[in-house]
Amino acid sequence: MKPLEVDAKGSSVTIVRRFAAPVADVFAAWTDVALLRQWLAPAPCEVVEVAADARPGGRYLIAVADPVGSRHVTSGEYREIVPPERIIAAIEAHRP
Repeated sequence: MKPLEVDAKGSSVTIVRRFAAPVADVFAAWTDVALLRQWLAPAPCEVVEVAADARPGGRYLIAVADPVGSRHVTSGEYREIVPPERIIAAIEAHRP
């Protein structure tokens, strides 16, 4: 599988990334709210709100504040969760 694939309709993007870390740790980094809060926002931004109900049909929300006070929100729905190896989710980016 290529690192980035877009389906023919442009409605699906698959991103594959390899990390030098145990699979369970990477899975937790994407599903545990305390861990998401630690790493998800690039400096000098800050994660100000995070929720993750990591189960099929569960929702997630991540809100990041930038240094000028804008709030950037991403949310979505988990479609498939296979601990600790797979997360398939829909993503919705909201304009500030």
